Amino acid sequence: MKCVLLVVILSYYGLIKTYTMSTTFAVQTLGNTTEVAHRWSLGGKDHLVGIKWLSKKKYPNDTKVIALDNSPQGVETIGDLKTLDKNGKL
Repeated sequence: MKCVLLVVILSYYGLIKTYTMSTTFAVQTLGNTTEVAHRWSLGGKDHLVGIKWLSKKKYPNDTKVIALDNSPQGVETIGDLKTLDKNGKL
């Protein structure tokens, strides 16, 4: 978390160039859409990626997810989100 704060501060003062991107992912079941995770990234020389889990329910790794507010960026399943959360990349 300290690293992210440092990147944000350095970006604010124009000392490094960064870009941000985020996507909210959901699971659809029988016409019901449940938001499960929010993926964020903060770019620059060292690209940071994180996942904020929005659902306490545990889904199997092969559960399909849909991107609600951006492109899926290669994420298709809960397992992909877990991989991103653990490794910072797919």
